[in-house]
Amino acid sequence: MEDKKDKEQKNGRKVLRGIFLILGIIVIIYLIFIIRNSIILNTLHNKNMAYESSNNVYKRVISEKADGKIVEAEVFYKDGTDKTIVRYNGKEKFIQIDSKSTHKFFALESKKATVQDNQGLVSKSQIVDFTETSYGFWGVFFNGATNLITTEEVNGIECYKITGPMDSMIASGEGVGFPSVYIEKETGLPVRFEETLKDGRVIETTYEFRFDVVTDKDLEEPDLSEYEINNN
Repeated sequence: MEDKKDKEQKNGRKVLRGIFLILGIIVIIYLIFIIRNSIILNTLHNKNMAYESSNNVYKRVISEKADGKIVEAEVFYKDGTDKTIVRYNGKEKFIQIDSKSTHKFFALESKKATVQDNQGLVSKSQIVDFTETSYGFWGVFFNGATNLITTEEVNGIECYKITGPMDSMIASGEGVGFPSVYIEKETGLPVRFEETLKDGRVIETTYEFRFDVVTDKDLEEPDLSEYEINNN
């Protein structure tokens, strides 16, 4: 018969084997979680990148600020010219137009305009890509390991909801927890960005993109004769 000490040793080994088995299962599940997330993020990034070369982009971004102000930016880009109209609480505030050679800024209320050489200013409307990382494979792996990705529908659009500390998701200093971004599954383009404030309010930024719809009329400038012009 086995003595008490031998039984205790066997029982101890069984417990250790059980612990290692559970830990192994947890590790495998976590690796599957990371691989699944990394594949989703990489796929969304590649889909998003397909739009980078577009020469005709309409973008509309509506952002709610912590103070309740609603800022809207409408961007029209066509063949090297970028026109942005900015509104605060629905009222147009300024228009900015950049081409390869000229930067023009129109303050609509004061009727003052700035016209200057385009000194390296970006003239192309940038496609927002929350899945982009400057750290290559390891950046994708890190984002896959540290972000929660679920599926949700936003205004009839099938999206991935990504919540976590991705370096591309810049939150304001007023938020608590991690922000969330909703990215359309089909296109890889963002649809909505959400952040919870310390007072419990959820503020959001919405995105709309359309391609090959911008016309020359959309890029028309205000009449400079109506403005006080500042040339730099």
